[in-house]
Amino acid sequence: MSSVIKVDAIQNQSGTNAMTIDSSGIVTQPVIPCFHLTAPSGTIATNNKPTWGTITLNEQNLWSTSNQRLEAPVAGLYHLTCSMGIYASGNTSARDVQHAFYKNGSVYGAGISNQLANVINGNDHTTATNVAIIRLAQNDYVEVKHNYVDGSVLYGGSNWVAYLIG
Repeated sequence: MSSVIKVDAIQNQSGTNAMTIDSSGIVTQPVIPCFHLTAPSGTIATNNKPTWGTITLNEQNLWSTSNQRLEAPVAGLYHLTCSMGIYASGNTSARDVQHAFYKNGSVYGAGISNQLANVINGNDHTTATNVAIIRLAQNDYVEVKHNYVDGSVLYGGSNWVAYLIG
C-alpha cells in the first residue's frame, strides 16, 4: 500500500518555514548554512592558515571571522571546496604548495599539492583545489592550512565554498 502526503510547506511548531514545494515539484529550503570566501592575503608559511579577506556569503554564521574557520551550527554532512590560487614572488626556485582541510585540529584527507617550477616572474600562476564531504557534529570546526610551502608564494584568485548538504 502506498501513501501520498500533499503539502505545500513544512514548518516547525512556531510557524517558521523549513521547506516549500511548488506546483512543479521544486523543493526549496529558505535557510541553509553556507559561505563563500575569496582573496586570502599575503604570504602563508607551512602549517599556517590563510586570512580570508572577502566574505561574499555567510548564511547562519557558518564562517567565523574571528577564528578564520568553518564552525558547524548544526550536525550533518557538509560539502567543502577550496581553490588556492598562487603566483610567484619573482625568483628561479621551484614552488610546491600543499593545503588540506583540518577537522577539529587534525588533518582530514591527504591534502592537495600543486607545483610551480622554474619561477621567473610574478606572472607564473597555478591553482590547487581540494574537495571534501565531511560529517560534522554541532560546533565542530574546519580550517584550511598549508601542509607544505617551498619558498614564498603570494595568493590571488582563491575561493573557499562550504554548505550543509543535509
